[in-house]
Amino acid sequence: MGDPARAVKEKSYVRSPFKFYGVGMAGREKMAKKFFTDHRDWSIKDLWQLVWPLWNSGWHELRGLALDLLALYNKKLAYADLPYLEKLLRTSVNWDQVDEISAHLVGSVLARDERVYADLKRWSTDRNFWLRRAAMLSQLILFRQNLGDRQLFYGFATKMMDESWQNFDSWAKNHPEKMGRWFIRKAIGWVLREMSKKWPGEVFQFLRKNKTKLSPLSFKEGSRKLPVEYKEKLEIS
Repeated sequence: MGDPARAVKEKSYVRSPFKFYGVGMAGREKMAKKFFTDHRDWSIKDLWQLVWPLWNSGWHELRGLALDLLALYNKKLAYADLPYLEKLLRTSVNWDQVDEISAHLVGSVLARDERVYADLKRWSTDRNFWLRRAAMLSQLILFRQNLGDRQLFYGFATKMMDESWQNFDSWAKNHPEKMGRWFIRKAIGWVLREMSKKWPGEVFQFLRKNKTKLSPLSFKEGSRKLPVEYKEKLEIS
């Protein structure tokens, strides 16, 4: 299924240290769905025994396949699996897989067990910037469903907005922690943008209050979907 030319392009785009087959998402998801169809009765314990070899394979697409399988079995995930999801986050090096774990896997457990909120609070102050990003993104799907703890997110964003902002492309390769700050900034803006679709007035007030503190990236992304009248009040053309 691999395409060597595609592998080179995707490795460059994702900035991944892993090897690439050049297999598209559609092909990978088709394989995962076939496996799920043939093994619906598997327990989550069985699945983790398959996930870890895939995750530790050194291949980007096999790591992605592990996440595809977890997503298909997500209704079987429970709070007892959160340490494993945290381990996936701590051993992640790519934004695409961190986002998948956070929004769809951790978010799925959170929807059924509010104990996860305590873990998000812990992650929000972790030295690992992927954990800090995960703390914010794990509620993304819940917000789209008019659920979640919005005040908790605002608290996270307020604490993290003072991480210095830089332009990603010019220096990230040699400054991993600064790269992390860029991803934190991006996550703040992304979640605010999604929240503004349901609670525009609330997001407007947050942006107005913190306009001088938020990075340009967070402010621009967070205000992107606001109604015109709110943009005008924020002096956005």
